[in-house]
Amino acid sequence: MRETIKALQRILRQPTNQVRLGQVWRRIHEEHGIGTPQGRTLRLLAHDQERIRRVYDRLTHHAGLHLNLDQDRVGLAGHLPDEKLSTHQAFSSLQRVAHTNGEVTLRAAEAALSLPCPPGVLPSVLGDMLILPPGTQHVLMVENGAVMERWWQIVPLLPEALRRDTLIFYRGHDQAARELKTLLADWGDRISLHMFVDFDAAGFEIALGIFTDVPARQQHVVIPASPLELKNSRKEGEYFKQLEQLARLERQQDLSAELRQAIQLMKHDRLALSQEAMLAHEAPLVTVAYRDGNHHPS
Repeated sequence: MRETIKALQRILRQPTNQVRLGQVWRRIHEEHGIGTPQGRTLRLLAHDQERIRRVYDRLTHHAGLHLNLDQDRVGLAGHLPDEKLSTHQAFSSLQRVAHTNGEVTLRAAEAALSLPCPPGVLPSVLGDMLILPPGTQHVLMVENGAVMERWWQIVPLLPEALRRDTLIFYRGHDQAARELKTLLADWGDRISLHMFVDFDAAGFEIALGIFTDVPARQQHVVIPASPLELKNSRKEGEYFKQLEQLARLERQQDLSAELRQAIQLMKHDRLALSQEAMLAHEAPLVTVAYRDGNHHPS
């Protein structure tokens, strides 16, 4: 029913006289008698538009076109009897966050609240509650959720400058990822952003995409200090799948000399190294600047 409601809502918001006759609209036509099939399209006449409105109102209990199925179940329960029609995944708007100092700072009413996060604990909080502590200048964003679950094992592998006063986030997906970019962009002139991604073309492209959206004061990619020492853990299949992405990276004009050197090493030795492998082998990590002149901690 969720797909049906969304399809009807789109037509009511932006009326048209035809739609592609895919699975959803074929079901709508068969169940509600809406439209006239013509090849791969469904023609919608004036009386079909009226019927679409009646069906939509019946399915949504006259919730109106403002109805947002992407909101969470609690929000949707105020409009529909079946809150399970929500497309919002539980916990998807929460940020997974930790801090190398063992606590994260939250906004609670008018006060700041310190929430402990010792090794073994990974808080999940609403992004708009997070406060950047005054002494915290570095943010580390971790691409892989399985690695983020062991964030305290990453810390001793980091350069010395990042082992304290560093806020650590899981990159996340969908809504959480979008909200995290917005949050970090608000802090942009106060933070040095470090992306810990897979040492492969896809990972580097993810990092560069984040840097485009988050204009932080400084931007760095976290990579293994000695990638060739992990050569036995390389995933050649993944490397060959990412040749097009590797070619795009080579064409990038504004990358730092260090990052270009890492890309050439990746290409020369066919390296695709996962974050999991780096963590499992306790590989020391270093940071390389995204652009020349963007100094990074040693």
